[in-house]
Amino acid sequence: MKCIIPSKDRHNQLYDKTISFLRRMAMSDDSIYVFIPASQYKLYKRPNYNINIITLPDEYDFKTTLNFIHQKFLEEGEKCIRLDDDIEEMYYCPDKSTLMPFTYQIFYELYFDTLVKLENLGLKLAGINPTGNAFFCSPFWGKTQGSYLVGAFQIFINDRKCQLRSYSTCEDVEQICRHIK
Repeated sequence: MKCIIPSKDRHNQLYDKTISFLRRMAMSDDSIYVFIPASQYKLYKRPNYNINIITLPDEYDFKTTLNFIHQKFLEEGEKCIRLDDDIEEMYYCPDKSTLMPFTYQIFYELYFDTLVKLENLGLKLAGINPTGNAFFCSPFWGKTQGSYLVGAFQIFINDRKCQLRSYSTCEDVEQICRHIK
């Protein structure tokens, strides 16, 4: 499983939050790919971490970075996770009012179960609701609510046509629209 993380100007957050979270989820460093501006390489490269640091031209904005990742780095049909660079914790809801922190078992079950569901439904993108409100994260909330499918945590099967970005703002909305078409 590849874990894709675009980042810029957040090296401390990346390690203190996201990489720490991924290590608690038992994800190996060699399956983590962080995409950064080339001029920030020294800030992101750390001893005792063997994550893959991919440097891109400094002039790349978020849209161009995502286009590079999906169009050139990943293979068509490749199964991945994409995380924001400031994820400290993830929660699941066993009921409408309870938030529970992920365990590594829940993390991997979510990943593999989601891929099976995506393939069975002929879909290629799923996301975790980014709110901390248990009601909106619960299984009782509509499962096809595209309005909450934003980029904080995504499980996807790479589809270059659907992942192509044209806009620098609202890229999540554009991504959802391309997948719904």
